[in-house]
Order: sequence, then C-alpha cells, then structure tokens
Amino acid sequence: MEQKKPTNGSVRNLQTMVTILLILIAGIGITLIALMAGNCSRRELPSEQAVQAATVSAQETDPDAVLWEGSVASGEGEAAGGKGIRIPGYPTLNLPANTVQVPVFLLNPEGNPCYFRFSLTLSETDEVLCTSGLVPPGHTLQSMTLSRPLDPGSYEAVIGIATFSMEDQAPMNGANVHTTLIVKEETA
Repeated sequence: MEQKKPTNGSVRNLQTMVTILLILIAGIGITLIALMAGNCSRRELPSEQAVQAATVSAQETDPDAVLWEGSVASGEGEAAGGKGIRIPGYPTLNLPANTVQVPVFLLNPEGNPCYFRFSLTLSETDEVLCTSGLVPPGHTLQSMTLSRPLDPGSYEAVIGIATFSMEDQAPMNGANVHTTLIVKEETA
C-alpha cells in the first residue's frame, strides 16, 4: 500500500485550524477567569456589625422572660434627660444556696429601644455564672440557670447588660451594674 504524503496546503490548513482552536480555548478560559474574578471582587463581605447582628438574631428570646406589669419608681433606671436606654440598678440579689436554678428579677424597662442580654459574673474571679437570652423591653427575667451552685455567703458581682437594637439587633451601648449576691440556705 502506498501512503499519501500530505501536501503543503493541507499541513498549513491543519496548523491554522489548530492555532485558531488554541486561541479560542485560551480566549474562553481568560474570559471565564475574568468573569469569576469580577464577581468575587464585586461581592460585598458582611461588616463585623452585620455578623454580630446575624449572631444575635439567631438567638431566641429568653424563655424565662415574661411580660412585666409593674412600674419603675420615678428616677430609677432612667437615662440622663429621661431619654435613651434605661438601666435599672440592683444593689443586691438574694439567691438560694446549693442550687443552679435560681429566681431573679432582672428587668428591661418598657420603652427601651433595645433587647437586653444579662450576664452574672463574680467580681473576685471574673467567673461568668450565667448569661441570658434576649429580653425584650417591658419584660423581666424571672429565673436563671447558674453554671454551678453557690455556697451560702455574700459575693460581689457584676450584672452585665448587653443591648441590641430592636430594628436590626445591632449591638448598642451596654452597662455593668455592680451588685452583692446574698446567698442563703432555703428554709422550709
């Protein structure tokens, strides 16, 4: 059998077609890379505040928060000028000894523009005993679960109040309220 030798014209045509095909593939690849890079650079990353708000919004209102029907004494817990966030004071908290489920009365006054999240921390050791869920305005937290039971005695503590906007749950100003925990054995 006799083999046909390619002619110069057919070799050139083949080389031209391969070159065009390679240029097309390279062009498509470059275009895809540019489009993907453009989409990535146009995508906005969430701000730290948005990440915190999403974290907060994923939390539910504390199940121990109940609507409060009382009132705050005049001048108690009012912000300067009667506007802004009202933070009640708690000179003492009376807690039962040797139990982790404790009754409390921690209030987010009605009219506040924010949720409260309460935490209870021992001053001497910075041990966080508990942190609540979100407490809406006009609600009070009536019980908390401590990380451990407390022995009878008196403990200096801080009630941390973190505040979050009602609209977008962005963090707002907070407060630390100093208190004394008076822990006693329950009597029957």
